[in-house]
Amino acid sequence: MAHDLQMKEEWNEEHWIAENRDGAGVRRGCLYGWGAGDSKAAYLDTTLPAELCAADLVGRLTLEEKATQLMNQARPNPRLNVPEYDWWSEALHGVINSGTTEFPESVGLAATFDPPAIHKMAEVIGTEGCIKHARAVRNHLNDFFSGLDFWAPNINIFRDPCWGRGQKTYGEDPFLTARISLVRRQCSAGDSTASRFDLGWGDLAHPIDTLPEGLLS
Repeated sequence: MAHDLQMKEEWNEEHWIAENRDGAGVRRGCLYGWGAGDSKAAYLDTTLPAELCAADLVGRLTLEEKATQLMNQARPNPRLNVPEYDWWSEALHGVINSGTTEFPESVGLAATFDPPAIHKMAEVIGTEGCIKHARAVRNHLNDFFSGLDFWAPNINIFRDPCWGRGQKTYGEDPFLTARISLVRRQCSAGDSTASRFDLGWGDLAHPIDTLPEGLLS
């Protein structure tokens, strides 16, 4: 019985991903727009470009409503039927939290000098991120680490061994960092060589607070 339920869950998740191969319904700006009163609203049309959906939705928000979106725990908007959404998830070396595959820290990945292998790793991360999000949607959850936006990769250059977050970077070589960051971003966004559907969105991690001391002065 338990095995049958697990198989059913896995099938449902794969079916959900298959139905969203073009990113429809999960694109940034068109998230969960289903069922609002204005059925002709552009932000409800998941066949439109994400930028157009986002512009239409933002144009409908009042100033007070916009202010509720300026945090990682974006507040729901019942008037426009937009649910709450948490933008905070991380995937430096695997989707954060339990039940997902964990790969070596970023500085260890860079030591492989193997961007193609890291690209394959990013495919796994993106796929698991989609599955985790599908489970959250199915269970009506909008918690930390359940969205499709991942704060990764960290592209800061590791210049000082005293810096506390060096293990989260790809080391001190700008060229290698650029090569690895490119394949991570391509795969996370669902490029044609990685997948036929969106694998979540990568947002650069810690763009300011992890800069070595002295660079902000």
